[in-house]
Amino acid sequence: SDVCSSDLFNAPSHTPILIVGGGPVGLALALELGWRGVYCLLIEQGSGDIDAPKMNEVNTRSMEFCRRWGIADAVQACPFPADYPMDVVAATRVGSHELGRVPRPARRLQQPGPHSPEHLQVCPQHWFDPILRARAASLPGVQLRYHHRLEHFSQSTHGVTASITDVQSGSRHEISADYLVGCDGAGSAIRKSLGIGWIGKPALSNSMHLFVRCADLLQQLGVAPGTFFALTDAGGLWANLRVIDPAAGLWRLLFDVPADFDVDNIDREAWLRRALAKPVAVQWTRVSHWSRRGVVAERFAQGRVFLAGDAVHQVSPTGALGMNTGLADAVDLGWKLAATLQGWGGAQLLDSYDSERRPACTRNMLMATAYYEGQAQFNTGLTHIDADSAEGERTRASIGPQVMAHVSRVFQTLGLQIGIRYEDSPICISDGTPDRKSTRLNSSHGYISYAVFCLKK
Repeated sequence: SDVCSSDLFNAPSHTPILIVGGGPVGLALALELGWRGVYCLLIEQGSGDIDAPKMNEVNTRSMEFCRRWGIADAVQACPFPADYPMDVVAATRVGSHELGRVPRPARRLQQPGPHSPEHLQVCPQHWFDPILRARAASLPGVQLRYHHRLEHFSQSTHGVTASITDVQSGSRHEISADYLVGCDGAGSAIRKSLGIGWIGKPALSNSMHLFVRCADLLQQLGVAPGTFFALTDAGGLWANLRVIDPAAGLWRLLFDVPADFDVDNIDREAWLRRALAKPVAVQWTRVSHWSRRGVVAERFAQGRVFLAGDAVHQVSPTGALGMNTGLADAVDLGWKLAATLQGWGGAQLLDSYDSERRPACTRNMLMATAYYEGQAQFNTGLTHIDADSAEGERTRASIGPQVMAHVSRVFQTLGLQIGIRYEDSPICISDGTPDRKSTRLNSSHGYISYAVFCLKK
């Protein structure tokens, strides 16, 4: 296998599968194909380095994939401290009044539940992507080419032809493939070139990530360790502060801003002061502005071109379903491409990718959207929530349990993770068991009902 940024003239002019996009979904697809003995070429226009991780948790279903790929131990051994408590906390400000706390054991104390041999692991993207990348690169037939950009492509009934540029040298190379897979993210040029539109809500919010370093942030604020702090003040449930790397003191503050917000002149200190009970000196590392969406593509494939991950679904991070949903895309599509190329899949097998994954992705998108929009219920009547007064105590006693119940639901998504049913799949035959939408495994009954209602509409 070959991992490099060298000119594509060193690569073959034909590959069975051409993957565009080297994020976790593209890498997972390359890994799945390589694990099944299928040759593929992945191109990524960037370096593949991650300086601001977008995802933090590898959920139970994704860990089952990692187990099969042989990387579960590497994910479990990531640098996130094994003895750091995983508590989820609701507070007015970090270091002020706590509205509730859900104790969750540190990683070394966690055990799989009754539904799976694996369980969720905290492994932010700047650690997870390199694990995927190393394993994919170790497999014969997998080639990873960074600093290479897809310029355009065409397809026929027999295959796909792609024009690719080495962005460092400027040289251009033409490659033919049996199939092309776009894992090229939310702004997917491949999806756009196919004329595939979105279904859903393309503008849930405008959001900001502020990344800061402070090794003793919680100690300075006199707060017991926790991983996630949901913050509710007089303006409502407005932000969350999450630890990314406790050992390095890396934290991320996430909040929404108005559509006309001046991102270039953001007062970072003011937003941090709103989140913390007292001033704390921090090192600012990165600011990112992004659009929160709740959309799924009209279709996941066209001819010999397929799409996966953010290219076909954009899911609010509320519930940590986005990247994990994309990994399931990669696995579903990966085995079907392998089966087709190896001659045992059947002529219509690839058609089942859209039939299976689009409803599953729609369910996850609707759930994450419902989780996010549910925050609006806490936007009024909170004037005194952070006050050291009798009225403040009454407000906290009244609203605190409700906020904590909402926040807890977002961390109880096991049914969404492993409860996938491909009801409309042409290759699955029902065994007659009832749909478990409203069982205890899917703990958020009201949100499930809301999502099913939206899906039926």
